[in-house]
Amino acid sequence: MLIFLAGVILFVGTHGFVTFLRGPRNSMVQAMGAGPFKALVSVESLVGLGLIIWGWSSNWGTDQLYQPPEWGRHASALLMLVALALLMASFHKNNLKRLVHHPMMASMAVWGLAHLLSNGEVRSVILFASIGIYGALAYAAASARGEWVDPGPFERKFDFIWLASSLGTFAIVSGVHIWLLGRNIFTG
Repeated sequence: MLIFLAGVILFVGTHGFVTFLRGPRNSMVQAMGAGPFKALVSVESLVGLGLIIWGWSSNWGTDQLYQPPEWGRHASALLMLVALALLMASFHKNNLKRLVHHPMMASMAVWGLAHLLSNGEVRSVILFASIGIYGALAYAAASARGEWVDPGPFERKFDFIWLASSLGTFAIVSGVHIWLLGRNIFTG
């Protein structure tokens, strides 16, 4: 239990520090340099992710807090396609970036919601709610700071590349769920 919770706190806390505590973050970047700061954040995130995976495998927190709705897994699969499309939009040139100003943060919020619709056990609620809430708050904070700059229109070919990468990523993630977790996202 403690390993899992430590991982969630480290992962979400590291991202929260970078996103919400801009003054201390900027002071650290100035003191360390941008490269070492990014390396530190990456290492902390990877350690947090490793602790989450390790703690998850201990099978702690498998008691049900709620029973997901019957339609939840279908809605979850559809929302995961949206979440992955948003995630891929953050890495590619595409016109969705003109509509959704912070697609990676939006992706995290949708990802959290998607998983809460199909998972009701304690550890799932802790993990998916934490990351989903972080994504929603980070999106709101970035929007409030006015950090978005209109990238201008992109050629349609970039939208097709983004869409293909989104569908490919969805297929890979679906396969990984079956291979690693033994769960088909479509049949439960």
